[in-house]
Amino acid sequence: MKLARQDWVALALFTLIALGGLWLWTGEGPVVWLTNFAIMCGF
Repeated sequence: MKLARQDWVALALFTLIALGGLWLWTGEGPVVWLTNFAIMCGF
């Protein structure tokens, strides 16, 4: 399945918006999420 350039742009925008919304909603940044993920995985 080959994605067109517009599809990649739309996908990137959607991801950014979703991450931004999560960031505002949880009040936590990606660093905190990564730390939590690492703890969950047992690192």
